[in-house]
Amino acid sequence: MAACFVLAAAGCGGDGDDDGENLLEPPQSLGEGYAEWLALRNELTTAMRDLRTAGTFGDEAGVAAGLRRVDTHDRRGRLARRVLADRRDDRLN
Repeated sequence: MAACFVLAAAGCGGDGDDDGENLLEPPQSLGEGYAEWLALRNELTTAMRDLRTAGTFGDEAGVAAGLRRVDTHDRRGRLARRVLADRRDDRLN
């Protein structure tokens, strides 16, 4: 059941249709972090779509801007993982 939630929340339903993916309720253990994660994921999805559109139309400036947006999200994700690991380490010590 948890795997179904994760796949649906990540937009991996396979049909390419994002409608309804946010109808699932996250487990209580995820708390308020889920809403933030979902917002960031939606921003990244939009950035990727914009990048694809710019590439389709040969818009070099749009591609460059899209790559910067995607890179920013990647850096945010790495930083968030480091912060969470530090918090986990602090709790263990």
